[in-house]
Amino acid sequence: MRNKYSLWILTFLFFLCLGFTVQAQKSLPLKSSNQVWQSAMEMFQNKNYGGARHEFADFIQMEKDAYSDRATKADFYMAWCSIELFRPEAEEEMKSFIQKHPESNLKQAAYFQLGRQQYRSKKYKDALEWFKKVDVYALNSDQRTEYQFKMGYSYFVEKKYEEARQFFFDIIEVSGEYNAPANYYYAHIAYLNGNYQTALNGFEKLMKNKTFQPIVPYYITQIYYLQEKYAKVIEYAPQFLDDASVTRSDEIAKMIGLSHYQLKEYQKVIPFLDKGKKSFSREDRFAYGYCLYKQKKYGEAVEQFERVSGENDELLMVANYCLADCSLQLGDKQGAKVAFATTARMDFDKNMQQDALFNFAKLTYELSYSPFNETIKAFDEYLQNYPDSDRNDEAYDYLVKVYMTTKNYGDALLSMNKIANKTPEIKRAYQRVSWLRGLELMKQLNYSKAIESFNVALQYKIYNSQIAAECIYWKAEAYYRMGEFAKATTLYNEFLLSPGSGSSEYYERAYYNIAYAYFELDNYSEASDWFRKFVNQSDKKSTFVSDACNRIGDCFFLNRDYKNAAEYYRKSAIANKWDIDYALYQQALSVGLMGNTSEKAQLLEQIRTSYPDSEYLDDALFELANAKVKLDDQAAAVSIYKELAGKFPNSSYAPKSLLQLGQLNYNAKEYQKAISAYKEVVLNYPQSEEKKSAFIGLKNVYVDMNNVKDYFAFAESFKGGGAIRSSEKDSLSYISAERLYMSGDTGRGTNALNEYLSSFPNGMFRLNAQFYKADAALNQQKFDEALAGFEQVLNRPNNLFTERALLASSQLNYRNKNYSQAKKQFSRLTQMAEIPENVKLAKVGYMRSVYSLKEYENTIQAANDVLEAAKSKEELIREAKYKRGKSYLNLANTVAASNDFKELAKETLSVEGAESKYLLAKVYFENGKYDLAEKEINGFIEMNSPHQYWLAESFLLLSDVFMKKNDPFQARYTLQSIVDNYAVKNDGIIERAQAKLDILLASEKKAEEKITNNEVKVQFEGADSTESNKLFEKSSVKTDSLKLDEERIMLEKMLNRLDIK
Repeated sequence: MRNKYSLWILTFLFFLCLGFTVQAQKSLPLKSSNQVWQSAMEMFQNKNYGGARHEFADFIQMEKDAYSDRATKADFYMAWCSIELFRPEAEEEMKSFIQKHPESNLKQAAYFQLGRQQYRSKKYKDALEWFKKVDVYALNSDQRTEYQFKMGYSYFVEKKYEEARQFFFDIIEVSGEYNAPANYYYAHIAYLNGNYQTALNGFEKLMKNKTFQPIVPYYITQIYYLQEKYAKVIEYAPQFLDDASVTRSDEIAKMIGLSHYQLKEYQKVIPFLDKGKKSFSREDRFAYGYCLYKQKKYGEAVEQFERVSGENDELLMVANYCLADCSLQLGDKQGAKVAFATTARMDFDKNMQQDALFNFAKLTYELSYSPFNETIKAFDEYLQNYPDSDRNDEAYDYLVKVYMTTKNYGDALLSMNKIANKTPEIKRAYQRVSWLRGLELMKQLNYSKAIESFNVALQYKIYNSQIAAECIYWKAEAYYRMGEFAKATTLYNEFLLSPGSGSSEYYERAYYNIAYAYFELDNYSEASDWFRKFVNQSDKKSTFVSDACNRIGDCFFLNRDYKNAAEYYRKSAIANKWDIDYALYQQALSVGLMGNTSEKAQLLEQIRTSYPDSEYLDDALFELANAKVKLDDQAAAVSIYKELAGKFPNSSYAPKSLLQLGQLNYNAKEYQKAISAYKEVVLNYPQSEEKKSAFIGLKNVYVDMNNVKDYFAFAESFKGGGAIRSSEKDSLSYISAERLYMSGDTGRGTNALNEYLSSFPNGMFRLNAQFYKADAALNQQKFDEALAGFEQVLNRPNNLFTERALLASSQLNYRNKNYSQAKKQFSRLTQMAEIPENVKLAKVGYMRSVYSLKEYENTIQAANDVLEAAKSKEELIREAKYKRGKSYLNLANTVAASNDFKELAKETLSVEGAESKYLLAKVYFENGKYDLAEKEINGFIEMNSPHQYWLAESFLLLSDVFMKKNDPFQARYTLQSIVDNYAVKNDGIIERAQAKLDILLASEKKAEEKITNNEVKVQFEGADSTESNKLFEKSSVKTDSLKLDEERIMLEKMLNRLDIK
């Protein structure tokens, strides 16, 4: 290529030579200054810039006058050489020249060289600043052409297209190396400005240019497309598809396909679009999918429509509407539902939105898929938004069906309440849903709200008599559980007399329940009658029959009919189903009270041998020992009393057994053994009622032994103990205070107890007063005061009030979140409680405390204990399994945890069941079992749990499952459904769903941008040469500045032309 600078350099050298004068050399005497100058110029002309720079430097040293004409020129050429050599100081040298020689006629050339130097460094903004200083008329024609191009290109890079256009326009007809690129950029700017014909003319000029020929067909094709000359595209573009030199042939193929699309030649579209898949935009993907759709290739069309992601615009709406139809054609109602949901959220086409909303509601019903009550909400929205729709009757029909099948009862009632004129069908549904909502509230232990729901259902009792009857039954059950037993008996009776009760599954159970209600009211005659009615009509193998026999026995026993009592206890024991040890114990007491001591002893011995872990073993041993005394088997009696005192030192029977043991030894004149037994009572049970009797026994022994001195010494060591009577004032003061308290006058009673404690700080009844005072504070909800009082009682040795104080104190500590202290007290209560119900309460409290303390190993054991003791109490069984499962999970034993979660997850009406269903799915997910996780969550959805929080957590997890399975379309819908339908706005669920959705949408948008922002490569011959660098300085231009508008135009056209029905 000809050196573009040669002409003006020779001209410049000619003028330099005219002023050439010879000067003597100072530093180099072997070579004259004229010779050095000549050598420097020759080297410069031959592009030996390094040698030339050295020679010019020598010349300047030889030149006496630093401002002479040739010295000035030498300064300029040195700086120019530095520029050509890419020396870092080049810019500063040229600037220094301008500063040193401001009047030089070379200043314009210096400006020009600085502009070229900045341009070459791609500092286009700085290049413009230097080029602007150049007087263009001081440049020759070649320089002027270079100046024009580089100014235009610098403006182009700075996106100042109008300024760039003018500079390119000035040289598009000038022949030479800048002609082609100037035409390219001029055409390109015209293209960006929408001047397509001008751009087309410019690009056509470049068809035979080696540099631009590969890319020009692409632009010409696009221009024809944008001019809506689709036939021209089809005529012109195919010739380039198999030309290896043509850039972006895949996109050319895509435009051919889109042109066929615009001409509705759908069958011809797909082969061309197949070649252009790599560069598909959203619009391209829609067109491709639509053509597949028109050819009934629904499966392939679905794949394309699902990938039309990104902005919520009309394109997305139409794509999802088409996707819904494809899914229906494939029998994929789930996919269709998702697509209709997305369509219904957008309002670009009102008719399409209306149709999508109806179909979404309809499909959620058909699929029984309404985790957040979408079906009812969708039909409600449809009826509200389109009151004049010809599909409203159909919508109401669906609503009735939904009401009759839904398990989301609360939302269903809200929906029905909006219907002003309820049809009989709606009223029938209203009755059913209110009844089921009541049952749901019963499960949640919200009895008062449950009663309200049952009352609402009873307003529509004419529609279903059995539902009405069962509402009465459950009202009775609610009152029973609230402790209002009188109301419960009335309602149970009403239920049994109600039409429809006879066919109810609760009919027999009502006899059992009403009997218990009377039993709680201490009406033992009525209770016995109802229990016997229940037993007579029930399966004799039933656990409840066994329990009923025990209660009948209790009723007879409390009414002192010991014969019948013994008979029913015997029946319960024979049934071998429920509390057999209790039945044997009570039967033993009954026959004993009838004088049959021998049979009593046999029954008690059976408990001793067959039920060694019985809660009644200490009771049985004491009664057995007493029976042995009656049977004159003193040795056996002594042995059993000893066994009892040794095994159950915390039992109230321990001091009683020791007292009896002392008496037997006294009778046998074994005085030392008697003294030992009596003293053990006094020393170990100082707060027991038996202490007084023990002192009396001791006194009798010592008197018989003629050793009253030792008795007095022992008695005095206890500050008088039971030997010195309390003063009458002490006793009377306490009795007065106690009577006030027991009368129910808590305020005056508390004051009287305080006065007693103040007056008698060491009074005989101090313990009693402290307990009753604490109990009064508890009844007044003065919890801190109550706790302090109970703790005072507990600081005393075991006594009459220890068990009750321990129960109250442990529960108060748990309430105060003092779990460590609660844990200790519940544990102690478990060991020493005599009342079976308190043992159960202690085990439950201990389990809750250790769980709150995150002592998971202890929780597992405690839960097992509760499960053994809980028997029929469903809520305790559920809680124990839940805490055990969570503990296993925290200990990373997912197998054991899953076993509990599976059991609990069989029902999701309870919060434990709902969370367990979620946790089970989470375990599967974390173990990489994504299909099982998805199956579990779908099962959860079908169960229609009222616990929306755990359902929403499951949906968040489901979105993660879909992402792991590379299904972003389903993941996006799942998250969107939470954002649109989840009712609670302040628990963090919606924020988390939106955050996940934003990340997903951003990822999809980034992927789309990656497709559309690919680069247009423009290759030049000798791309690394100085010539091409001077010419173009860039090897590519990003299409973010070239991005065409064919997608927007195509979308506008396609939406006008689609014949979607």
